[in-house]
Amino acid sequence: MTYSPTVIPLPSDQSDQAGEVLGRAFADDPLMSFWLPEPTQRHKHVPRLMHFVVRYSLIYGIVETTSQGDGIACWLPPGEVNYHYGSLLRTGWLPIPFHSGLRNYARMLINDDHAHLMRHRLCPGLHWYLWALGVEPAHQGQGIGGRLLAAGLERVDIQGLPCYLETHNLRNLPIYQHYGFEVAEESTVPGYMQHIWGMLRPAQGN
Repeated sequence: MTYSPTVIPLPSDQSDQAGEVLGRAFADDPLMSFWLPEPTQRHKHVPRLMHFVVRYSLIYGIVETTSQGDGIACWLPPGEVNYHYGSLLRTGWLPIPFHSGLRNYARMLINDDHAHLMRHRLCPGLHWYLWALGVEPAHQGQGIGGRLLAAGLERVDIQGLPCYLETHNLRNLPIYQHYGFEVAEESTVPGYMQHIWGMLRPAQGN
């Protein structure tokens, strides 16, 4: 029997489970390996980061999951794509630099600053931002990520706006290209050989 995932809003009382799913999905992502090169430390602290991403997106954006809870998509809408210190503190960012180590955090901060500058340059107007999309590793390859992505893009298209994301994983490019994203820029994090691709999906005509 073919699994056809149903996309639903994430209930707020399931935010911890959603963070764990994303933590496992991104445990060995190139960005996370760049942030935390030591695997044991990475597998411990990536879920903490993803708990923050989910909490933040529940307050300032939209988090969607499947009826089985095996995939998570975090979206930030126009007007909320630029976070500030107050919102970071409210959603639990403060402990992350200390848990991961200040040297590791400094490296991640360089990446984040570079990514934000890329996005502002490539997509300066109103747009949606796909912050995180991940699927439970044991359930990948079943169309779950694609269903979550398609559901979110339906909402974007109703508003007639572009959508932006960045990825550090070369293997993700054809997946997003299948859904209309284009590589707007390929870059490297200053001072490092860590690649980052800024991907833009132009506003779709109605």
